[in-house]
Amino acid sequence: MQELAHNDAVRIGERDPILVLRYVGTPTLATAGLLEEVLVKRFDSDPKKQWAFLLVIDASKPVPEKSVQERLAALMAGHASQVAALADVVVGTGFQAATVRFALVAMSMLSKPGYPIKVFRSTPEALEWIAATAPQLLRAADLSATRADVEQFQR
Repeated sequence: MQELAHNDAVRIGERDPILVLRYVGTPTLATAGLLEEVLVKRFDSDPKKQWAFLLVIDASKPVPEKSVQERLAALMAGHASQVAALADVVVGTGFQAATVRFALVAMSMLSKPGYPIKVFRSTPEALEWIAATAPQLLRAADLSATRADVEQFQR
């Protein structure tokens, strides 16, 4: 797994064709700018290529400001044809984690982005879903190695 970039709020990694965004803090407009720079470079390198996204969020972190949410949503909407699947993993237990998961499910239902989105409690569940949803990107045979790489990257 290759780390593409990081700042105090996010680590961005790639295990082609999966992009992992590990939020370690609260995303700011600077974070959104970093994500935009890295993702646009990936999207533009091969406009026909499909990607799967794995977003890992700590439920205990504050929600980003609305302007940050809007900028990130616009980035993904502008490249929706290149997104094969997006899996949100909310790390944490209890009421706060359940609330964050519920909010993400509600937002994805309202936004109708044009690609499949699902919210998970763990990375292994999310990767299994990506393999089932986008088998052209992640074969079941590669699942174990991918899981190990992604879990190592998240630490």
